[in-house]
Amino acid sequence: MRNLAALDTTHRQEADVAQIRTPGLKERLPALRDRLRTLQAMETLVEVAPDRQIPLTDPDARAMAANGKGTGLVGYNVQAAVDTRHHLVVAHEVTNVGHDRIQLANMAGQAQSAIDQETVQVLADRRYFSGEEILACDRAGIAVTLPKPMTCVRRPRAASASRTSSTGRATTHTAVRQTRR
Repeated sequence: MRNLAALDTTHRQEADVAQIRTPGLKERLPALRDRLRTLQAMETLVEVAPDRQIPLTDPDARAMAANGKGTGLVGYNVQAAVDTRHHLVVAHEVTNVGHDRIQLANMAGQAQSAIDQETVQVLADRRYFSGEEILACDRAGIAVTLPKPMTCVRRPRAASASRTSSTGRATTHTAVRQTRR
C-alpha cells in the first residue's frame, strides 16, 4: 500500500512539472526551428565538401586523429627537420593533412637542401613509414632509419633491431619530427 501511495505522489508531481515547462518550450520553439534550418543547410555543405569537413573557426584547419577511437582535434600538422649536430631547425612545414606518411621525402629533401649535403641520414618515428617515401629518399641520397609500423593487435614487446628499418647510407644526421596544434 505504501508503494502505491508513492507512485501516486510521483505521478502527480510529474504532471505539475510538465505544466510548468510547457510555456518555456513554446517560447523556445522558434529558435530551435531556426537552429534546425541552419544545421540542415550545413549538412548539405558537408556532404559536398571533398573531405566532408567544414571547420567553423579556421577554414584551412582539419580534424586530426588522436589517441582514441572516435576522438580527434581540429588543427594543423606541423613538420620540422632538425640538424642533430647543431640542434637547429633546418626546415619546417605546416599542413592540414592528418597523418605523416606522405611527409618523409618532402621534409628530408628540404633538410638536405638546407644543410647543403649530398647524402643525409634521417631519423623519424613510425608514423612516417611508407615504402614509396623511403624509396624516394633513397633515390635522393637520403638514408632513412625509422621503426616499422605496429600492425599487430597484440601488446607491443620491447623494441628490437627487427622493428627498425634502415636504408644504410650515413653522413649528417637530421631528425624529422612532427607536432600537432
